[in-house]
Amino acid sequence: MEQNTRALLINWAKIKDQIPIKNEDKDPLYIKKLVLLYSGKEALGENTYKEWSKEAETRLASTLNQADPIPLQYKADSVEILAECVSALALAEMSKKDVARTAVEADLNSTCKIAFVAITHVIHSLRLFSAEYLIWVFDGRSENNGSQPYQQLTMCLEVLEELYSPAIKGAFEGDLKPLLNLCEVAFASLFHGACTIAMTASVAQNRSAVKMRHKKSQDTKKYAISLYSEKTWKSKKDAARKIHNEVKAYGETIGWLWNDDFQAHETIYSWILAHTKMNK
Repeated sequence: MEQNTRALLINWAKIKDQIPIKNEDKDPLYIKKLVLLYSGKEALGENTYKEWSKEAETRLASTLNQADPIPLQYKADSVEILAECVSALALAEMSKKDVARTAVEADLNSTCKIAFVAITHVIHSLRLFSAEYLIWVFDGRSENNGSQPYQQLTMCLEVLEELYSPAIKGAFEGDLKPLLNLCEVAFASLFHGACTIAMTASVAQNRSAVKMRHKKSQDTKKYAISLYSEKTWKSKKDAARKIHNEVKAYGETIGWLWNDDFQAHETIYSWILAHTKMNK
């Protein structure tokens, strides 16, 4: 199960950004085409999805005209199709004896639906990662580096590879504990993913803020140097004192503020000193 599921995930990761997320062009063969790509029976190669799709309809006409490989709704999206492929692998592991011990049908359907929704959400969270990073982790080239993204992928893989199949088997046996384990880790992975995104966004915002502060400082500095360069001064300190108010007022217009006048004067003076040293 693990190797087959991992292969599905790798095939999906390779093309996830190239295929339409939904059946936007109302292609009646959409599900069949994605199943072929996910299973590795077909590959896009150097083609776009549209190019491959058009060519495949002619080359694989007999295959594509067969009955639907998985019972999904016509409007199923690419993630639901992948989730159903994972589900099909889990069902393939069920023995006839397991199936014979089927729980009450309504309860069975409800349990399977919950498990399916759980892995669908997990796969949606994987879509946020780049294809390169997913493949790097999925094909085993990476090592556990303790990073949040790596931990996130580890939890998602646990849900899909280790917990989903037992949840389905438990559903047929009337045992809900495997489903609860699946949901617990799925919820944890989604929460961890939200924290990862929030932390990444916070770092990006902080970098943006630092960059903005630096730009405001540099713009104020350029303005101060332009004023200094307009005339000859008795001394650099005299220049810093006389352009002080004008530079301070300019800084305020672009959001650059000093704590006090002393700090402003010393900063302007240091800018003038550095400028004159560089232009000797």
